[in-house]
Amino acid sequence: MKSNITRILSIILALSLIVCCFSACGGKEDENEPVYEIEMPTNPNNMGSDDTFVNDGSSNTGDIPDENNGGSSNGGSSYVPNGGNSYVPNGGSSTVTPNYPNTGTTPNPNTGSSSGGSSILSGIAADLEYEIKHFMTHIDTPEERNDMLALAGYEYDPVQDIYYTSLNPWQRAMGFADIYDQAAPLTNMWYLTLKADFAYGDLLWRLQWWKGQYGVLEGAELGVYTKDPLNQSTFYKCAEDDQLLKMNMDFYHSWADYQSGNRLFTRLEQEHWWLTGFKFGMVNPKNCVVRATLYAHDDEMADGIEAGLQNLTDGKNNLTGKGFVPYKSGSTAKDFYIRNGNRFSVVWHEAGYVNYSTAQNPDIEG
Repeated sequence: MKSNITRILSIILALSLIVCCFSACGGKEDENEPVYEIEMPTNPNNMGSDDTFVNDGSSNTGDIPDENNGGSSNGGSSYVPNGGNSYVPNGGSSTVTPNYPNTGTTPNPNTGSSSGGSSILSGIAADLEYEIKHFMTHIDTPEERNDMLALAGYEYDPVQDIYYTSLNPWQRAMGFADIYDQAAPLTNMWYLTLKADFAYGDLLWRLQWWKGQYGVLEGAELGVYTKDPLNQSTFYKCAEDDQLLKMNMDFYHSWADYQSGNRLFTRLEQEHWWLTGFKFGMVNPKNCVVRATLYAHDDEMADGIEAGLQNLTDGKNNLTGKGFVPYKSGSTAKDFYIRNGNRFSVVWHEAGYVNYSTAQNPDIEG
């Protein structure tokens, strides 16, 4: 059996693959676990018109624990994301059993089905997945684990078994630039991304989404950035405290999962500049779906956000004239939004551009 030092080094190596400026791993596990109180997104083809996206015909009840009843929506019992009796993060029994590479299989990024794995999760990546899961569940105390992983700027949600970035990680001082996206494939990060740029106040603002594969994890991100209009570089500063946006995010493995309400995880509504979520698994970036809700500071910002959503920026920072469309009843659009005053509900599936080519990663369809 490998020593604890070896296991820690393995985890640090895995984090280095996904910590460029966005990724996942961390943990805080105590009695004050997050309370899930976000409305459940639903099927856009339900002929409804409001922004609750009522999912008629779905077996997913969207039960969300209430913070006043001990973190539960069913009389104090466990979290029920899919209308069942107990929280089942991987669709199995109520006990979470890691899918170690020597006992199970991993999803295929092109089909979402199980297979013998691909180059991303084979070899060292599969070993790292095993080592991280083994460490998280068997090695050291939660306090020691959390202290180590907190150095990377991450938190851990044991209820959903996901990793996410904290409000003030070290990455916040690093800002964001296009070269980060360009270099990401070198660290096994393959994703679809989009940029919504707009002017507000005396700054240029950017909302950037990412979704896809991050080493041995799948997940998504939503970042808020600003820069001076005179700045001609692609570098943006991370939003300051008075620039944070209240937002939440849900992640779905596929469009079919979105339509049925079978979300993989959710991020709580909160003020943030970099809302993220990551979970062990594999996905084609073009298959997964992100549903986010965000609130503009005022009408002027809301007008800017709406213009940015409708006219996205491409990989060379040119306006494309294409983007999200306002939701209409019966629409078949898969990239749409609903504006309700200064509140936006956004569903993202196809828009944007990938940061990789088929030649770089033949296992993910370019």
